[in-house]
Amino acid sequence: MIFDPPDGSETDAADKPAGHVHFAALPGMWDQTITVSSAGKTFGITGWQIGWIVGGSHWLEPIHRYMPNLQFCAPTLMQRALGRVFEIASQPFGDAPSYYAWLRRDYARRRSAMVKALEGAGVKTARSQGGFFLLGDIGDLCGEHGPLGEHW
Repeated sequence: MIFDPPDGSETDAADKPAGHVHFAALPGMWDQTITVSSAGKTFGITGWQIGWIVGGSHWLEPIHRYMPNLQFCAPTLMQRALGRVFEIASQPFGDAPSYYAWLRRDYARRRSAMVKALEGAGVKTARSQGGFFLLGDIGDLCGEHGPLGEHW
């Protein structure tokens, strides 16, 4: 079994051209994968603490049997509201064909601004090919001969 807890910013807002490929979409992986996600990051409604799982029935049936034992349950009204959020997110949003397309552009814009700021400060960046994550290499700044060397 593969447990795939994707980050909302990866799955719904994956950067192109590589994009995000769900494990379950790979050949032969549907029956071996449980995908767990939530509305928190995708829709910015972290306080709702509501999520979902997707997978084959042989995985979901035992999970459904366990669910009544959880101490936390999202109220029915929140679940219904999230259903409406899903409907609205597929419709045009701002100047984009959907909320998801708008979110991809917004994350790309933010990442571009961060890359510009970091590289302008002398920090090399490594950008992921399937998400919006960004790594900064501060080695040149903090090494023995870097401008921050005496503090390193």
